[in-house]
Amino acid sequence: PGLWIKVADTSYIVADSGEKLPIRKATGITLNAETYVPESGVMEFTLHFPALPVGCTSFSYYETEEADAWRAIGVKVKE
Repeated sequence: PGLWIKVADTSYIVADSGEKLPIRKATGITLNAETYVPESGVMEFTLHFPALPVGCTSFSYYETEEADAWRAIGVKVKE
């Protein structure tokens, strides 16, 4: 609570095949805008990307290509 998050419009995911898929849109949060976390500490939003390739078992999320950017590596795809 009281903190903000921002999702960059440069965000992308990379499938385990190496295919780079750029963000298309966001629902529940505005891209490139500081969005404050409510007092509950809970936020829900959806980031939309192109479909992962058939057979993809994991992907990684990157905010930008800069070394200090936020990222999530090796996200497993639910079967």
